[in-house]
Amino acid sequence: MDAHAGNCMMADTGDPAYGDMHPRFGYPGSENDVPELREYVESLIYVGYFQSQGPTDKPIVSFEVKAQKRKYPPGHPVIHNLTL
Repeated sequence: MDAHAGNCMMADTGDPAYGDMHPRFGYPGSENDVPELREYVESLIYVGYFQSQGPTDKPIVSFEVKAQKRKYPPGHPVIHNLTL
């Protein structure tokens, strides 16, 4: 069993991150930022995902993020301040 999280750009068809390009969470104009990611992870906790039995020792959560061609300062975080 695998829980998967990603982001997308739907509003600006001219943006290089448009479509299923998985920009970082909080990418300007994208659909998901830290509040949405937090809600998703909290939902997994609520439904007992992390206590579930599966083929691996621990449940798997993956975050799909691709680098985008935009100018950001070096070391700009993909996710920051995610506190549950």
